[in-house]
Amino acid sequence: HNIAPGVEADKNRFKEVYKSKYGKARIYKILSVSKESKEWVPNNLVCDAPGSWFCKGQYPPGLQK
Repeated sequence: HNIAPGVEADKNRFKEVYKSKYGKARIYKILSVSKESKEWVPNNLVCDAPGSWFCKGQYPPGLQK
């Protein structure tokens, strides 16, 4: 986002919340997440072990479209 010409994150969907001193690491907040997607997450976590902090990423059904 704004490093290479013509590459930009959609300002309506992403907000930059952290940028390291030299811009090597950046963290974005995803905006406009649907209530349906937020409710989907707790019941669909696939973790190493119960209570584990490491959980494989899964995408809610809304992103399958």
